[in-house]
Amino acid sequence: MDNDQKETLIKEVQWESFHDERLKISARDDLEIIRSQVKQGAAQLWECTSANNHGYAVTRIDPGPELVVVLGEGSGFMEFAPRFVEFAKRKNMTIRTHVTRKGMIRFWSRLGLNVDEYILRG
Repeated sequence: MDNDQKETLIKEVQWESFHDERLKISARDDLEIIRSQVKQGAAQLWECTSANNHGYAVTRIDPGPELVVVLGEGSGFMEFAPRFVEFAKRKNMTIRTHVTRKGMIRFWSRLGLNVDEYILRG
């Protein structure tokens, strides 16, 4: 491999204290819950790297089975997210994620996910 090239790598990593800062925007008020789930093994923290992008994702598998993309943060959504969708398909799982930004609906729709419900709060 050329030194200027870096393969795309998605690997499971252990939660370290610096992840609190790196995932706080996506995790919002659920950071403590998500951290606890990862540390207990109920969810998985993935580090996603390539030549141009770096990010993190947290997933868990719910009954169904269903792969839940709990959060994603960093750069490279369109590079890394298809790998999670492909994994779910290979394992005959449905895939679910919750989004707060309309733009993310467009991204996930390009990968074959459809809007299932709307949640309104007051």
